[in-house]
Amino acid sequence: MLGSVDPAYGWIVWSGDVFGLGGPAVALLWLVGTVLILGAMTVVRRVAT
Repeated sequence: MLGSVDPAYGWIVWSGDVFGLGGPAVALLWLVGTVLILGAMTVVRRVAT
């Protein structure tokens, strides 16, 4: 269990170091990714119909 948690924690720390925000950087990246995916789905739907 701990083996799978350590890389994720390392990524969180790394992303916090890169953006200078800490934990909120991960939430921000997740939010931006979700919005991009939903936007892409909307565009694909409009093009397909």
